[in-house]
Amino acid sequence: MVVSNKLQLLVVCVSHVHVSRAEEFRIRLGFDCVRTHSSRLLWVFYNLPIVCSVATEGDQFLSLEICHPQLPAPLTVTAVHAASTGEERRVLWDGLLHCQPHQKPWIVVGDFNVVVEPWEKRGGRPFRVAEARDFVDFMGSAGLFDGGFSGSNFTWCNNRHSRARIWKRLDHILLNEACMDLHLSVTVDHLARHPSDHAPLLMAVSTRLDSKPWCFRFINAWADHEEFLGVVKQSWEQECEGPPLHVLCSKLQRLRRSIQAWNKERVGNFSDNVRKAEAEVATLDQCMLGGGSENDQLQLHQAQARLSRALAMEEALWKQRSKVKWLQLGDRNTRFFHSVVKQRRMQAVIHGVHDANQEWVTEDARIGAEAIKYFSSLFSMEEAPANSEVLGVIPKLLSEDDNE
Repeated sequence: MVVSNKLQLLVVCVSHVHVSRAEEFRIRLGFDCVRTHSSRLLWVFYNLPIVCSVATEGDQFLSLEICHPQLPAPLTVTAVHAASTGEERRVLWDGLLHCQPHQKPWIVVGDFNVVVEPWEKRGGRPFRVAEARDFVDFMGSAGLFDGGFSGSNFTWCNNRHSRARIWKRLDHILLNEACMDLHLSVTVDHLARHPSDHAPLLMAVSTRLDSKPWCFRFINAWADHEEFLGVVKQSWEQECEGPPLHVLCSKLQRLRRSIQAWNKERVGNFSDNVRKAEAEVATLDQCMLGGGSENDQLQLHQAQARLSRALAMEEALWKQRSKVKWLQLGDRNTRFFHSVVKQRRMQAVIHGVHDANQEWVTEDARIGAEAIKYFSSLFSMEEAPANSEVLGVIPKLLSEDDNE
């Protein structure tokens, strides 16, 4: 596995081998260096030019600070081997929260010994939400989210027969929001479970800067701007010749260009607008501290109104992008919506697809080729199968004479 997957860093949960043999296993596996947990629970093997130092450790985890020439900033990786009881795991969650790297990229990986969703378990006693509550609360407090995976839904099996067999997804890779700021592309694969009762997790980390053009998306907050309707009216009233559908398409394309130009010249970046409005309010506040005039008081009120509008537009933008509709009232939720968008974007990246022969394809060029091939065949079907039951409920609006 080490050679075939070209591993540069390997985390192993060890419970029955003495820590004095770590160097022996390093040589046998072909790694340059090894770091171990003080109680022999976790071993970390890695190759140069990775630089790895122990940041902190607890009874059930080992945190390492990892540097690499291709990483724009140091990355904290925490290896976890959780205990089997809920009380002991609560100690783990508290320890991780106490040692978490604030505002820095953080990846937590390992055996968490807990199931989060009903589909992550098969066999045995039914899944209970209470079992996952502490773990879910920890993820929320730490700002961590699941990195997703490819492969089997389960990473552990008790290897028993018939009805006594139980499958669970106990191993996870969690990331925080700061990992997204580094433009990291993280893929996780569940490999074959042999000979251990746990499946190895293969994680690939790479920088992925997407320079492809973005498609036009309407921002709902534009509609609340006092100039928006005028821009739409002016663009739409311009004459355009041709068939009706051609006219409609031409007007929509022209309207899109008009809105983009107006947004760039008059509206600007929503976050920049907030920062400018905050700076203006702060400056006028300082003037008032020195005994400002009535005119200064009026300007301050106007600046505060502009700041409120800018904050409302920024929050509306991130709320629209995050697609979260259940959170209606309260303080400014821009940070929450922003983190939701980042998580959606990371999990929406297509890391691989199955081709026509059901082979797994991971290269970007081949993924694109398979997508083109699939949709080309889908939209070029000469004759689609008709369902008489469905056609029977569609009302007839044209008679045979109209068709002639």
